[in-house]
Amino acid sequence: MLALATVVAPIVAVPVQAQLLPPSVGGSAVQIDPGRVYGNDARRATGSDVAAVEGFSIGATLLTEYSDNMIRQNEDVPLADRYESRSDWRLSPLLSISVGRPLGRQSVFANLVLGRDFYVRNTILDSNRLVADAGLNWSLGTRCGGRLQGGYEDRGTRFDQFDLVLPSKQKVLNVYASAGCQSPVGISPNISYDWSKTSNSVSSDDPVIRDSRDFADVRGHGFSGGLTYGLAGRGDVGVQASRRNFTYPNQIDPFTGTQSKTRITGLNGVANYRIGTALRLNAGLGYTWVDSATGGDFSGIIWQGALVYAGPRLGGSVNLSRQVSGSSGGVASYEIATLYSLDLRYRANDRMGFSTGFSRSEIDSRGNDDLPGFDVQRDYDLDRFFIGADYTFNRRFSAGLDYSHNKRNSEVSIFDYTANSIAFSLRARF
Repeated sequence: MLALATVVAPIVAVPVQAQLLPPSVGGSAVQIDPGRVYGNDARRATGSDVAAVEGFSIGATLLTEYSDNMIRQNEDVPLADRYESRSDWRLSPLLSISVGRPLGRQSVFANLVLGRDFYVRNTILDSNRLVADAGLNWSLGTRCGGRLQGGYEDRGTRFDQFDLVLPSKQKVLNVYASAGCQSPVGISPNISYDWSKTSNSVSSDDPVIRDSRDFADVRGHGFSGGLTYGLAGRGDVGVQASRRNFTYPNQIDPFTGTQSKTRITGLNGVANYRIGTALRLNAGLGYTWVDSATGGDFSGIIWQGALVYAGPRLGGSVNLSRQVSGSSGGVASYEIATLYSLDLRYRANDRMGFSTGFSRSEIDSRGNDDLPGFDVQRDYDLDRFFIGADYTFNRRFSAGLDYSHNKRNSEVSIFDYTANSIAFSLRARF
């Protein structure tokens, strides 16, 4: 397959989602399993980040998490009748299957994850999990190639998408297509298209609560395109432009009868540069325009910067960014997020590795102030600290143990919370 130049996602896009079942300890540095570290908030890979392996593999994972505030409720607020306890254990067994096969210069792939989240005390939150992706990596001649793929996800709603933790589910259907070429002079054009449909549902007899989740259903699609220029094998610089449109089918203007919409347009300069053998710098600077019927208009500078080190035993990264993200099925029409993070990874030997990190998210939620009910996502700051360890028994079995501390300060103080979690994971791959 042709190795195309990296297609840099526009900064206005939803932040890259973490893979559900990433590699365990191995490679040049300790790998962090988002399912362990981020728990229910872990986002799966989408777009070009979806793994497209060759061959056949099957894996099993058991994630066990204890949290002293699983439902993320302010300790000064009385416990809702639907819950048995603020603290709880979550057990999540997962089965993953990946298959891929080359077809000449093309290749096809498919990934499937099946599982369930069990809550020991608050069983009302129990939910199944299904994630499926399939696609085609294609090439045309010796310089052009891309990907066509589709995906589906059906799972309990991520806790970070709403202020209130409710027994609700989210279904996502998505399509992605990309193409890019390498020119003899080092200039490489690229283009991509994505489409998604997100639906929310909640198990409640209260119509206000049901409407507060249905209200957040969204349809989104958009294009991104740009040019990159290679820097003598050390990286590339480029420019990216994008436009994404979001429609909210359950938000109807009472006067015109039309659905509410949001449009996000971005123009960004990007750069990736390798400094030596183990240090890499990624940077971006751009401008974003937002036209939203429910969230008001916005225009402003967005930026990102990351310094990543990956040595034989020590790895780490520093990340700073200001992003504008469209709705991914939560209440806000769009969000302006300022993000800071630092993580360190150390591999003591071939079997054991350690990880630690801190992140701060400053979220400015826009739109839907007239949302029915009370479950409106407010502006908030979220600080997170984690520390953990990995152990590889052999090439098939590995385990992880992590502690995390979360503290949220919200625009509305009743949505403040503090939560401490301990998670253990056991993984097998064949």
